[in-house]
Amino acid sequence: MGVVGQATVISKSVFSWLLFVASDANATDLAPSRVLPIADREQAPESPPSGWCGETAIQEALLYFGVTLSQKSIHDAGNAKHPDLYSTEIPTALRNLHVRFTMYAPKTRGFASYTKWVRAAIDQGDPVLAGVKILPTEHPTWGLDHFVLIVGYGPNGLLVNTTWGRQEWVDDKASSGVSFRGAFFAIRIHK
Repeated sequence: MGVVGQATVISKSVFSWLLFVASDANATDLAPSRVLPIADREQAPESPPSGWCGETAIQEALLYFGVTLSQKSIHDAGNAKHPDLYSTEIPTALRNLHVRFTMYAPKTRGFASYTKWVRAAIDQGDPVLAGVKILPTEHPTWGLDHFVLIVGYGPNGLLVNTTWGRQEWVDDKASSGVSFRGAFFAIRIHK
């Protein structure tokens, strides 16, 4: 029998992330949700018109681990050849910032294997930087349009920090907005 109204304080060094278990009353899948306590940030005002979505997602992850860096510093660490970090430059930025990470390298493609990999990272308290499409896309030949930070999962898909100052539940079925349709790019940011 549980005790109601009593809280336990857990040291950050012992348990650095929070687990929220919830279920969506409208969902048929009552699987638990897990959400890391990482607030969404907006891209810096000094970012270029194309934005600094990758830089912002990295900044969110670093802040979660107690490291404060500006989006400009993160951009510069990527040795970017563009106004914003491209998918090939994000690993360079992470290496130059001495951040431990693992690239997603699926044995089989598809959203199910992608989600399984992401859930394992979230279960260990690690956020995942991911590439998404924005539908309808202005760039049909691009593999991805935007970077987000995945901070949770649940019956409604994956919870992402959009880098636009809000969080959204996203899956691979959306016909408009942020989508994991064809998802293939993900980087697990380690503690």
